[in-house]
Amino acid sequence: MKLFAKVLVFVALCCVASCSSNVVSQKSEDAKQVLEASQSPNSPTGVELDAVKDVCDDAQTTEEIQSCNQKEFETSDARLNETYQKIVGIFQQNGEVAKQNAKNVENLKMAQNAWRTYRDANCQAETETYAGGTTEKYVGLICKRRLTEQRTEELNLIYLENR
Repeated sequence: MKLFAKVLVFVALCCVASCSSNVVSQKSEDAKQVLEASQSPNSPTGVELDAVKDVCDDAQTTEEIQSCNQKEFETSDARLNETYQKIVGIFQQNGEVAKQNAKNVENLKMAQNAWRTYRDANCQAETETYAGGTTEKYVGLICKRRLTEQRTEELNLIYLENR
């Protein structure tokens, strides 16, 4: 799975760095070929290989790419908010250790606010490297979506998978 994660990062970077969806599609295909040729016992399945293709790869114009990435970011952000609320709900359910749980909720809230500040500043910096270019409009959305999906996975791993 580590190889698969690296390829996903590679494809995400290709999406950010490329102006043309044809270039992104070709790079996704190249990444799939590399994965398919791998002899590692951790090689991804066909389903995982299909996941390498970004849902916005088929968008053709800057406006379509922007719209698709906006929608995908909003979906990712909604998933993150659901995960966060689920975690807070778990802490609030258990009245036996209410004082510790209140502290856990407060710590999580502070961490989440700090993370959002980091995400927004990091993605703003990434966007500004494309200032004036056609990709400037959607690079920030791709960045926010990527970091939001990573944060959702992180919260799931830390708070929900061991419950």
